[in-house]
Amino acid sequence: MANYYAIWRTNYFRVKNQKIFKRWTDSLSDIHVSDSDEETPAHEKRGSIIGAFEKRNNKHYMLYGVDNNGGIPSGRFDDTGHFLDDLDFILELSEHLREDSIAIVMEVGAEKVRYVCGQAFAVDHTGHVVRICISDIYDLARDSFPNCEVTTAEY
Repeated sequence: MANYYAIWRTNYFRVKNQKIFKRWTDSLSDIHVSDSDEETPAHEKRGSIIGAFEKRNNKHYMLYGVDNNGGIPSGRFDDTGHFLDDLDFILELSEHLREDSIAIVMEVGAEKVRYVCGQAFAVDHTGHVVRICISDIYDLARDSFPNCEVTTAEY
C-alpha cells in the first residue's frame, strides 16, 4: 500500500478583516500563512511578484500546506490530532475575501507513480467557485482526437 502525498497553496489575495482572518487560520491545523509584509520562505520567494505586492498599501496573504499529507484541509482537529468536524475550506476562505479579490487554491499530489492528480479552484467573496482538474485532459483528448485511443496515466 502506497501513501498519497500532496502539496497545496494559494495565490496572494486580500481579506476584509485581517484580525478575523488570522483568528480563522489559527483555528486550522497544518496551515501556513505568509503575507506581503513578512519574510517569505526561500522556496516561495519570487522577486518581482513579492515586490509588487509589498509596494501596495493593502496587505496580501498566501496560504499553503505541507503537512497532514499536504492536501487542501478538509477537517478540523484538536491539538492531539483528534478529528472534530468537517471543513469546507474553499467556502470558509471565501467568507474572508474582499469584494475585489479572488483566491486561487491549487493542489497537486501523487501516490508513488500510480496516480498523479491535481486540481485548482478559484473563489470569490460570495462563495462562487470554479474548478478544473488535470484528469479533465482525458475528455479533452477524446474530443480533440476522436479516432485515437486515450488511455489513463495510472498504474
